[in-house]
Amino acid sequence: MTKHAMTSANRAKIIEALKNNANAAAVAREFGFGETTILRLCKKEGIGLQHLLTKAERTEVVQMLNTNLNALATAKQLGLNHKTVLAVAKKEGIDIKAMRQAAKGRKTPRFTQWARGPGGKPVLQCAVYVTDASTARSRGSRDYSRLTPSLTTSDPDVAAQRMRLILWQAIADKRLPRGMKHPAWGLYGGPIPQTTKRLLRRLSALPWREYELRRTAAAQRLGYQPSMIDWLTNQDKARQLDSVRRSRAATLARSRARKLGMRTPISRSWQFGALGGMLAVHPDGPIYAQLTIAGFTLRWRFPVQNRADGEALVKPAVDARARVREAARNWRECPAGSPEAKTALLALLRAQHRFRDALAAVGAKQSKSWAKVFTQFDELPFDQTSRWDLEGAKRWVVAELLKHPDPPEGRSVTSLLAEVRAKFHVGKHAARSAFQFAQGKTGNRNWTTKGGRPRKSAS
Repeated sequence: MTKHAMTSANRAKIIEALKNNANAAAVAREFGFGETTILRLCKKEGIGLQHLLTKAERTEVVQMLNTNLNALATAKQLGLNHKTVLAVAKKEGIDIKAMRQAAKGRKTPRFTQWARGPGGKPVLQCAVYVTDASTARSRGSRDYSRLTPSLTTSDPDVAAQRMRLILWQAIADKRLPRGMKHPAWGLYGGPIPQTTKRLLRRLSALPWREYELRRTAAAQRLGYQPSMIDWLTNQDKARQLDSVRRSRAATLARSRARKLGMRTPISRSWQFGALGGMLAVHPDGPIYAQLTIAGFTLRWRFPVQNRADGEALVKPAVDARARVREAARNWRECPAGSPEAKTALLALLRAQHRFRDALAAVGAKQSKSWAKVFTQFDELPFDQTSRWDLEGAKRWVVAELLKHPDPPEGRSVTSLLAEVRAKFHVGKHAARSAFQFAQGKTGNRNWTTKGGRPRKSAS
């Protein structure tokens, strides 16, 4: 719909049109304005609107509402605006919500609502507005939030008992407006069993690790969800500070964001890889330094005689590698595209350069793969929105197999797949798929996982 400023000429024309046709939606479509804009003009000019329904049409709407109990479906079937149908229902005294609940054989007690429970079965849920003291403004005004924990039951009597404990805790936290004078407490309030109070006090005094082992059993005993027990025992803050749960929550949040198409960093780049000692010690043999970056393996000999000297020599590089991983994780926790993420990426790039310099200082330049790995220190991790160029990977592998019918010396399928993953940001399964596609396309099956070693003769 076109949106533009309303001129005085348009205003006069719209007022004249409304006098001839008191239908805000039709006039809005005619002049290219929103219906809300036309309704606001009608209110200001004192123009009364009508639903333009004949007596027969109104009777049909009422009959359909009595059988269908759905204003939107009725409006679609009759070709009307659903607001018109709602207005008719209001004027005729038809309570669509109450009728729908009666048809389903259940009523909604005050300060509760129906929600979908386990297995899709309806359960009652608390629905009380409480003050949010954490966001209260300094001027004395308070923000309100809706407290909606599940009561895990469809029985109104059982739900009333569970509502009482929730309201009791809200009053103790001074979050229920007017406290015991609130109408919800007047409806559900009463004494709390001493056994319940003692249980909650014991759970409140426990450290988080010990409490976590008992929260599920307590929730089953009292008939709530475990998260509700956390709130009743003031353990919800300890739950939020738990490092294991925070890591799990961050992982789930990134997974949900990826499903929604949001930019969310992932941990598939080499910067997030596991740390190691970077030593390859052979019994009665030389000591080598060895590590893998982006699929390329660096390996060179150390001029030392024992493991302790080798660990001391490679320690600066190991520490620099740990700082790269820490910087990468800090970047992963920042919202994608935010100023914090840009700052974290610069810090990660500096850490990668320091790691490169530390490797060069301990002799990594002696490795044959140094030239290939050197460029990786200027590459930043890719996130979930990086376009995985699988088609480009297939074309590249086809060209390589046509260019090299037999694998060059020192090159194998493993190294080829590592190059594909590094160049096109694909996973190992996608890289293997691209290689198999190229084999079928070119008919070249001379490449082996042994690096192209000559086959043994039959004799």
